Amino acid sequence: EGNPPYEPGSADPNTFDSCHRSPVAYGPLLDGALGLGEMTFKACSGAVTDDLFNVNASNPSEPAQLTWLRPSTKTVTVTIGGNDAGFPNVLEHCVKGPRKGEDSAWPYWVGFGCSQNTRLREDTKHRLEALAGTGTASTLLVGRSIHPLKSTIEAIQSDAPSARIVVGGYPPLFGASESGYEANPEAPGGKACRVGSLETFLGPEYFWIGLSDARWLRSEAGKLDAVIKKAVEAAHSEGLHVSYAPPNQFKGHALCESGSRWLNALELTSSVEVDAGSFHPNASGQAFGFEAAFKTALK
Repeated sequence: EGNPPYEPGSADPNTFDSCHRSPVAYGPLLDGALGLGEMTFKACSGAVTDDLFNVNASNPSEPAQLTWLRPSTKTVTVTIGGNDAGFPNVLEHCVKGPRKGEDSAWPYWVGFGCSQNTRLREDTKHRLEALAGTGTASTLLVGRSIHPLKSTIEAIQSDAPSARIVVGGYPPLFGASESGYEANPEAPGGKACRVGSLETFLGPEYFWIGLSDARWLRSEAGKLDAVIKKAVEAAHSEGLHVSYAPPNQFKGHALCESGSRWLNALELTSSVEVDAGSFHPNASGQAFGFEAAFKTALK
């Protein structure tokens, strides 16, 4: 996601398919670099764990992803968890738009202070517990359960018993150092970072995230990454052929950090809606972040 143009059929308004499979995503790059063999590329934008087991509710032409596995499958790569954790919803509550008052519908939300939103924090906590297998919760799509990551890995191995499975960790989206933030008197603590802009006839208007909120989001991303790693380790200890690809390469390349940016900023469509590629790895993030991590894990 976030790296067009996409493969034919994965950005098709006629079939209502918006999986947005990009040829510069880490999967195709990895297959080409390591010569892994014939590839079935069935990643899907916005996917949740339930999409492995059931038809994709947002893209009805997409069957359950597990159905693409075969006894002959040799390698499976997976990145999953952020959408189950509700991070798209969290981000929408954490970004401050340029307008206020009655005209505060997205993309103009006043989002400073999300880290103090008790309900949001509790909701995120329950979702992470569900992914860890220590609780239950539903996805943002009503009626769809969050599957524990260990159970998801077990299901993949069951349908592809000879496969080596590699699960990618979750990278931080925002930097934690104050040096990446500038003075903003409206933000709690007086510091914020620009994460996107909107061109108007008066000039650019900016979208911001406050330092305290960004640090909380970074912490929650770290918790998800820890859940992923623990699930992989637990499955591996039970004899499954699975390993974890840590997102270490992303260090210094998140939003609001000094290094080259490996994540898309908040982007808007022509109808001034949030583009689905916002806050997803860009081409550099796919190649130097995810592909590099998976390549190391597979070698």
